[in-house]
Amino acid sequence: MLANGMNHIPPGKIAASVTFLDMDQRPHWLDEVQIASSIRLVPKDDISLTGYRELFRSVGENWLWTSRLLISDEELSSVIHCPSTSIYLIEVDGNIAGLSELKQVNPTNIEIAFFGMRPEYTGRKLGKEIMALTLTVAWTENTRKVSLQTCNFDHPAALTFYQKCGFQPVRFGIELMDDPRLTGTLPKGAAPHIPLLNNGLAAPS
Repeated sequence: MLANGMNHIPPGKIAASVTFLDMDQRPHWLDEVQIASSIRLVPKDDISLTGYRELFRSVGENWLWTSRLLISDEELSSVIHCPSTSIYLIEVDGNIAGLSELKQVNPTNIEIAFFGMRPEYTGRKLGKEIMALTLTVAWTENTRKVSLQTCNFDHPAALTFYQKCGFQPVRFGIELMDDPRLTGTLPKGAAPHIPLLNNGLAAPS
């Protein structure tokens, strides 16, 4: 547990401030939003490991998503091909634009594990429509809570966007990890909004 006050992070590590959010009822705005016919969620539970990693990296590289890049093929398959996990490709005009991944935590709780767009599709005001499609899938007659999390490494508008959609912050956390730009998991130019501190460690060329 971190002590109160300033806590210095060891060399080569980075720390993310995580906000956990819950939605306890289906939002009314889902019945009002107009979704363009060019935007679709396409279920892809049979996605290959290579295809998943490529999509995960292309969506999350600038936000330092690494969790699914650091595990073995066996571990990854056990997660994304598990019956409780639902993988959706976000399609815009027939092209793969992003990833929406749901996890059934229990019969009444659905977690939006990953939600994001490839860089060329961000800033095009597609988020509300894609979230509407995701929440429509998540909110079944058995659902009592939909949850997700975001952190200060994510898009600066992410937290505000989730709150506008109806999610409420419920707790905070700190995630400590190796800087993936120093380990070579991600290129050193990834996530330029997060300072790269060599701290005496050589970043991969």
